[in-house]
Amino acid sequence: MFKRIYVEKALEDHSYVKDLLEKRRDSTPSVIISHYKDVFSRERQEYHLQKESPSLILAAKRPPFLYKGSKRCKALTDTNGVQRDFYALPLMNCPMNCEYCFLRGMYPTGNIVFFVNFKEMFEGLQHDIDEYEAHFVALSYESDLIFLDPVLHCLDPWLDFVSECPSTLFELRTKAGILGSLSNRPPLKNLILSWTITPNAIQKAFERGAPPLKARLNAAKRAIEMGWRVRLCIDPILYVDAWDRHYRACIDDAFSLLDPKGVEEVQVGIFRMAKGHLKKARQRFPSSALLHYPYELIDDTFSYPEAITSKLIEEVRRMLFHYVDKKKIKIVGMQG
Repeated sequence: MFKRIYVEKALEDHSYVKDLLEKRRDSTPSVIISHYKDVFSRERQEYHLQKESPSLILAAKRPPFLYKGSKRCKALTDTNGVQRDFYALPLMNCPMNCEYCFLRGMYPTGNIVFFVNFKEMFEGLQHDIDEYEAHFVALSYESDLIFLDPVLHCLDPWLDFVSECPSTLFELRTKAGILGSLSNRPPLKNLILSWTITPNAIQKAFERGAPPLKARLNAAKRAIEMGWRVRLCIDPILYVDAWDRHYRACIDDAFSLLDPKGVEEVQVGIFRMAKGHLKKARQRFPSSALLHYPYELIDDTFSYPEAITSKLIEEVRRMLFHYVDKKKIKIVGMQG
């Protein structure tokens, strides 16, 4: 899966690093570097080639360990209006290549960073969670831990950490068609597994490298049967030809396989991207009709015009009403 593995020199003797390099000794060359940014952040990289064959960078996470949640997701605030939702960065960048993803305009590289100084990172995270009274922490904001678990064995350290923070709710967002280490663990009450579900036609057109809908649904079904908390995310909704037919089929397929009672929540959101990220993504992908659509700019976020946004959201909500109570449907990334 990885063309090369870069390792920060300070981590050469780290047990995780030594184990991973030993397992991949015959298939993947390794290179020692001083700092992950020497590779990850350098200018004039071959982004498109890297997305096809990325390298892995094993690095040590330095502060900050906890980040405030994006306003482009529905923020969680307390009664005093203080933000209580945050995210952490187990990894930077994603192995999939979704055309609508903000990462296309965020980073100069297709390579992936995995932070492996678990003890220091978890101590820092625990301190920050306590200091900021974090109620919610997303763990897959920029990548997919579940999808990468068969290759990196990256879930177990994070599941151990989550189990030690019972008063904080964590989320793993995923498009994975497998459960990885989750299959061998008892469910955690403070961890939600959130599957992005995408119509088949849209997955084939815009989600290169991502598992098909049926595989994701089968994984979600198994998770529900095991007792895990499961959320579905129809986000982003894309305004494409026959969009309503595609999303109706997606929702019908989902609830023909999943018991609605086992789905804790369904999040719904439309395409949205920060102004700077979309500008960079358009430069990088000049032939992408999706990225070059005439979106409207509100504050510093590009999205569909209000009339289209309302139509997309309301129609998908109506589709969901056939299966789930309206109280379970949450709109993200906009007021509503």
